[in-house]
This record gives sequence, C-alpha cells and structure tokens, in this order.
Amino acid sequence: MKKIVFLIAAVILLISMTILPAFATTPSAVSGTFIGLTYPVYGPIRIAGANVITSLTSTGQFNSGPMIGTYEDYTNVALHFGDPETVKTLPANPMTWRSIPSFAVWHIERTFTGTVEGKPGTLTMHMEAKIGYPTVTYPSLEGTWVIISGTGDLANLHGQGTWWNSPGQVLVYEGQMHFDP
Repeated sequence: MKKIVFLIAAVILLISMTILPAFATTPSAVSGTFIGLTYPVYGPIRIAGANVITSLTSTGQFNSGPMIGTYEDYTNVALHFGDPETVKTLPANPMTWRSIPSFAVWHIERTFTGTVEGKPGTLTMHMEAKIGYPTVTYPSLEGTWVIISGTGDLANLHGQGTWWNSPGQVLVYEGQMHFDP
C-alpha cells in the first residue's frame, strides 16, 4: 500500500514538473490624456418615468501617455431626472439637458486603434462613468476602464484603471497595464 501511494505521489510530481507556469509581465503604472473629436450623435430616446435612456456615438484620440491613437465610442446612457414631469418638458436638443439637475450613468464600449508603448494594434475597452448635472461647461466625469480584448501586438495587453475630466475638456486616465508573454 505504501509503495502504491509513493508511486502515485512520484507520478504526480513528475507530471507537475512538466507543466511550466506562465507569468505575465509586471504591471506598469500608466497615465495619459484623451479628448473627444466629435460631438456625440444621439440614437433613439426612450422615456421610463423620471428616466431617459439613449445611446450615442462619438470619436476621439489618446494624445499622451503610453496610448497614442484614435477611438470610436458606443455609449449607453441612463439619465435620472428625479421627476417624470421634468422629463415631459425636456428640450428637444439633448445637448441642452446638462443645465437640468440630473444624474447619469454611462456604459461605454471603446474601440482604440493605435499604439501602446509603441506596439500597434486595436483594443476594446469597457468604460463606465457617473455624472452629476447641472454643470457650467462640461460634466463632472469620473469612472473606470478595463481592457477587454486586443488584436495585433495588443492581443496580450491587459489593463484597468480610472478616468476623469480636467479643465479644458481634456480627459485623464491612470491605472496599470501589462503584456502577457
């Protein structure tokens, strides 16, 4: 019996020695900026009580940090105005809604094309933001981002972090990224 247990343990040890562990590179701290290039194009608007649900598309570019290139966003937005009567009297142009007290949640799927640390490819990011209105000139944005997938030299890139807006409508991101070997 002891010989069988020893033999099984030896086989397990030999098998485990043939499996090589895979290690990712050490995550690097990253930070940079991006900016929208086009005004959002709004999709159909649905109303549900004190909520307005819509989608929008826009484009922009990452212009500093390890990410350099352009992006396209597809965003789902849920705005909560607190009162169904407010929703009934909203102006036709959604760009004017920022002066009306509300709270919004954005879910963004971003497709980036460019380079990260000099490596070319595309990647898909999921971003979320919470926004409080009214604002003077630009929403007070703060949110999170995570890289979902990539192609080309970015196929093995992973990362996550936070983002927010700064004066002048420039958006700032920071977090960590790393490439799998």
